[in-house]
Amino acid sequence: MSTPLHPQTVLSGAVKVVSADTTANKTLCTAGASGAKIESISAASDDTSAVIFQIGVTISSVDYILGEVNVPITAGIHATGATKAVDILNSTDLPWVRNDGVNNYLLLPALAVLFVKAKTTVTAAKTVYFYAQGGNF
Repeated sequence: MSTPLHPQTVLSGAVKVVSADTTANKTLCTAGASGAKIESISAASDDTSAVIFQIGVTISSVDYILGEVNVPITAGIHATGATKAVDILNSTDLPWVRNDGVNNYLLLPALAVLFVKAKTTVTAAKTVYFYAQGGNF
């Protein structure tokens, strides 16, 4: 009989991506010494243009792109609520994400860095916001 492994401490991270960041990696969070489980990542934007973001992980100083997600115009920030915030851990854009029967999640190895990276520069004076939550093992 095996013993289930559950996250022991909260892990969350937030990052803003602006025009000056161009297409550089922006760290969203870093897994602890025993790894981490990321249970959600969301994105909201006040940009008047859609922006495609790469989601990736850095392991032992090597970047790995895991997939790409489109963040539509004013996602999650539109005054009428017409465009909802984006669920980054969706199985349509990232078919490799794990699922516990209810929610998608991402497992990270020890000290892995989860990052986002715009494929094109965010519009001047606009911001795309990312938030991740989960836990360290």
